Amino acid sequence: MEIATKVHDSPNGKVIAACDKKLLGKEFSDEKRHIKAKESFYSENHVTKDELVVMLESCENANLLGDLAVSAYCKCFPAAKENVVRINGVAHLQVYSID
Repeated sequence: MEIATKVHDSPNGKVIAACDKKLLGKEFSDEKRHIKAKESFYSENHVTKDELVVMLESCENANLLGDLAVSAYCKCFPAAKENVVRINGVAHLQVYSID
């Protein structure tokens, strides 16, 4: 399975956006949150989970959507599991460093 990725520049460094490819173009909502898996935000390259793990190992900022993308981050940083939210059953995790 493939994961869509795109690297964005931000004032706090680079942000890796990653989304399970099968979720691109879909929207997810619950009583607190709404997220749209926009191709323009998440999709520039397609990688495997193992390739994403390598990208995330030195990552300080990430926006991850879907079980594959989120589990790749949690493989690098197991403590992040407690910060994963589910929106209509879809895993979502945002991690940002503050300098």
